[in-house]
Amino acid sequence: MYQLRLDPPLYDHFAQLTQQCCMAGHDCCRQTLLPASQLPQKTCPATWDGWQCFNTAEAGSVVEAQCPPYIYGEAARPDASQSGFCP
Repeated sequence: MYQLRLDPPLYDHFAQLTQQCCMAGHDCCRQTLLPASQLPQKTCPATWDGWQCFNTAEAGSVVEAQCPPYIYGEAARPDASQSGFCP
């Protein structure tokens, strides 16, 4: 394959948004890999859900995170959020 044509074409800043997503995943992995001894007992560790990171949370809490701009690309939705429960 010498040439790839996408229809519809990718938006201009696709590479930048992809890089932001990769860096967010990298940073979340660093948080997740903290030794368990550094976390309080009854804590949910940071978790990467494939789109964004949920930070370390206390047991029994609900964590909410704004959806990052790289999820929506050109159709950014600053009002969108996601929540998770730490049992």
